Amino acid sequence: MLVHYDKMPETARVWIYQADRNLSDAEVIHVQQLLEGQLSEWAAHGASLTAAVKVSSEDLW
Repeated sequence: MLVHYDKMPETARVWIYQADRNLSDAEVIHVQQLLEGQLSEWAAHGASLTAAVKVSSEDLW
C-alpha cells in the first residue's frame, strides 16, 4: 500500500539513494512515478507492504 511519506511511522525503515548530480524536474517526475508504481505492488510473502517515496532534486549538502 502506497502512502504519503509524512504518514509513515517514526519507526519506519528508510532507504536513501543518491545521484551523482541534481536531477532535472522531468527526471524527478519520472523516477517518482516509476517508484510509486513499483511500491504500490510491493509485497512480502503475499502480504501488501506499506511504503512511501519522495524524490527530490534538492542539493542537501
